[in-house]
Amino acid sequence: MLEPLPGMVVVGEFTDPMEAHLAVAVLSGNDIEATLLSDVVHGGIGGGVRPGVGGGIVSVVVRQSDADVARRTLDEADDDLPPEFVSDEVSGWSASIEDRRRGKKEARRRRYVRGLVVVFVVLVAVLVITGVQQLLS
Repeated sequence: MLEPLPGMVVVGEFTDPMEAHLAVAVLSGNDIEATLLSDVVHGGIGGGVRPGVGGGIVSVVVRQSDADVARRTLDEADDDLPPEFVSDEVSGWSASIEDRRRGKKEARRRRYVRGLVVVFVVLVAVLVITGVQQLLS
């Protein structure tokens, strides 16, 4: 995860870059300067930005002196959304992205462990074969 510059603080983190851009727009509309700090993958086949690709988080950062007001502004902006934007279905989309990401991490971890087991078995086999060869010579 990237760290903000000194004097800047993170006031929001998003898995969807569009949500982060909306948060910056809300803050700018309230005379709070904000920018994005991102490790999200951009581009690729078809170009553009794809939410959740590469497991990136997009952080909204503001000056430290504006942090409390910015957090309140973002909290209040969430309360003003129409019901269709905060429905269980829409909220589930973000959870679904997180679940898929968690699943990918678990799959990677299992492949890594399997690889370690294979290396261990090969190492033990080499040691056994070497030991048997030394006994026979």
